[in-house]
Amino acid sequence: MKPSYLRTFAVFSTVLAASCTWAYTGLQTKLSSTDFAETVEVDSKTCINVIGTGDAKLGYEWGWSKDVVYDGKVHMSNNAWFEPSYVNGENSGAWAGFGTKAGASVTKIRYYARNDGTEYAARAIGLQFQGATNAGFSDAVTLYTIPSTSLDDLTNGWQEVYLAPSTAKYTFFRIFGDYGGNLCEAEFYGTTEDLSASSAPSAPAFTQFALINGKLTYAFTAQADAYAYRVERRYAGESEWEALASHIYIDEGASVAGMVDCYLPGPADYRLVAVNLADETASALESVAYYKPLKGAAIQSEEGDVGSVFDGDIATGYQSSEDGQWLGLNLGAAKSVCGVRLMPKSSGDNWYNEYDKVGTADNPSFTNEITSDSLNASWETQDAPVYGFVTNYSFAAMTGSYVRYIANEYRKCSLAEIEFLTDEWTPDAAPGNLVISGATLTWDLPEVACMSSRVVRTTAQYGGSDVQTFDLRGDATSWTDTTAKAGITYYYTVQSVNNVGGVEYAGPASAQVSYRFLMQIERDENDQSQLRSGMTAIQSGKDYIWNSDEERFTSSANLFDGSMSSCADLSDGGCKVGIDLGDEYVITSFKFFPRGGYLERANGIILAASNNGDYFNNATAISGSCAVTEEQWYSFDTSSSAPWRYVFLQKDSDFYGNVAELQLFGYLASDAAGVVVAPTAAAAWSGSRVSVSWEGGSNAVSCDVERSEDGGTAWTTLASGVTGTQWIDATANFRKSYVYRLKANGTANYAYSSVVAPSGVGAPRGMILIIK
Repeated sequence: MKPSYLRTFAVFSTVLAASCTWAYTGLQTKLSSTDFAETVEVDSKTCINVIGTGDAKLGYEWGWSKDVVYDGKVHMSNNAWFEPSYVNGENSGAWAGFGTKAGASVTKIRYYARNDGTEYAARAIGLQFQGATNAGFSDAVTLYTIPSTSLDDLTNGWQEVYLAPSTAKYTFFRIFGDYGGNLCEAEFYGTTEDLSASSAPSAPAFTQFALINGKLTYAFTAQADAYAYRVERRYAGESEWEALASHIYIDEGASVAGMVDCYLPGPADYRLVAVNLADETASALESVAYYKPLKGAAIQSEEGDVGSVFDGDIATGYQSSEDGQWLGLNLGAAKSVCGVRLMPKSSGDNWYNEYDKVGTADNPSFTNEITSDSLNASWETQDAPVYGFVTNYSFAAMTGSYVRYIANEYRKCSLAEIEFLTDEWTPDAAPGNLVISGATLTWDLPEVACMSSRVVRTTAQYGGSDVQTFDLRGDATSWTDTTAKAGITYYYTVQSVNNVGGVEYAGPASAQVSYRFLMQIERDENDQSQLRSGMTAIQSGKDYIWNSDEERFTSSANLFDGSMSSCADLSDGGCKVGIDLGDEYVITSFKFFPRGGYLERANGIILAASNNGDYFNNATAISGSCAVTEEQWYSFDTSSSAPWRYVFLQKDSDFYGNVAELQLFGYLASDAAGVVVAPTAAAAWSGSRVSVSWEGGSNAVSCDVERSEDGGTAWTTLASGVTGTQWIDATANFRKSYVYRLKANGTANYAYSSVVAPSGVGAPRGMILIIK
């Protein structure tokens, strides 16, 4: 349960604590060969700095010197280490490393592959970053291996890998591989400090936290005894926590801030987790407030394009020409304002806003104005904060029809974006454009992003005691009803829900639509490779194996594993493969996928069913003979409205029938009271008219006759409430092509017949010709 739209920010601070009894400080010190003072002999060569295999001179016959991988320069092809291992003997491996004065624990690795072509970048895949306590690397430990899935990353510059802290320390470090290169640069980072911890870290706490219109903004201060932190969320009623953002190797006292886009799907708990080598400790928020930006017409104290501050684009902005100016919104009605979120202009007089304020009033002159305390929004450079908006939301709520942001008297009003926030709100609107197709609902979201949607289902058009609700997380715009029962008319609406107690939008229903629900009978709702609980695959005879080497089974379980590569065989002797449904179902249609490469073997297969314990010898055919010409899904209607428990494919010919997958559609027989089964329709030209007739079906009170001139996309009702078994279309035009269908009407629901085209050829209407 990890929504795909979550974005993780990692903020790494360089602020060190002045003093502490124990802290993870200096965890990202770059380890360098300049620290290595001993003379080491490797491969009969005396090396002071870089050690390893191969010639150390630039221009070596098979590549470039290993020295360049640690020289701090990135020049792509003309500064990349490259050394095939077979230069030094088969399977000997190539490597380049260095030593340090004191042992160090590695916490981070950075590397830069030659990226002037994927061919060269691919040579870095599989390289190992290792540590050892001796120069010969006889006790080498692999810290990280460049994975085979990293080719796109390798062609995209510097890559960073953060390692879990360890008490293990190494004196020598190297890059090792059977094919050494093409790597432009490698860096090891770590610390010589003791990283051991005897107890869990102190419980951390947020210094700032807000959920604003689908964005989570937070800040905290790193403690002395933790090296990593996680911001986590758990939805109401669930036990699993999910990480929204992670920060590692933070020095004590450092301030950490971030913002995560995470469309907020209802009430949830949030916590901050601190981690060290001993354990982790979490501190949960006691309460969470949800905020929404207010809307209104832009107002200001002096002329200028102040609207760019409210356009959602941080690349635009506004700066007043004079100090102490203001900008704001005409809210149109009295609203509660309890916070502000702002983004300073990327260039301009924006570096010092400590004394700026927010004010509200009931008139555009701002007489009798109520103002907040001075905002604590200052930064040390002309540039905007790297993590985006600065959020200040702690001032007491103020009410007014007008709100403004006032620059202090010594600075200009300079902003890229600003949002005035309220915690008293309802959704702007209900979702729109609700469309229901079969069992699937789709809709458009309202403008406000800090929303979840709620599907409300009832069997009464205007509500009732059987109302059911389905809450959807995130920015969902579709939902499929998998729990509806056949024979019942349902009415649906989709509502917006805010995140303060789950209050629904108090508006009219978006849509009221009913449909007759047919389920896919045999598959688990959440896993198409599994049968529903209580169902089992069945077959006559034993599993058949082509041969012991190939291990290709004919087991009927292959029909329901969701794979097109496995199949079940209807072998010699009339073998049958199918399913025990565990209960009686009405099968209205079925689909199967033939085995690729053996399509002709599926010709002649039929679907059969039984309710007898000796089912294979007491079968009733419920479909005609199936014809197969291509490798694709084939769909067929059945000829039976009776309930069945045992359903299977069979072939009475003298050769195999190979089927990869089988799917059944219909409804539970116990839900069938009042279910309409449409009759079988037929149509034929009779001169200039079309005769539509039908037979069979059940539970239909009457039929409507419908016609389409575009093959079945758009339909016109020609007749309603027909109680017979035939109807004549006297409006047909022999020059046009038609298809027809019947809508069989029951007392509470309906069903459509198959679409049929009229047989025969139409003729023009008769004429009387008078000759004088």
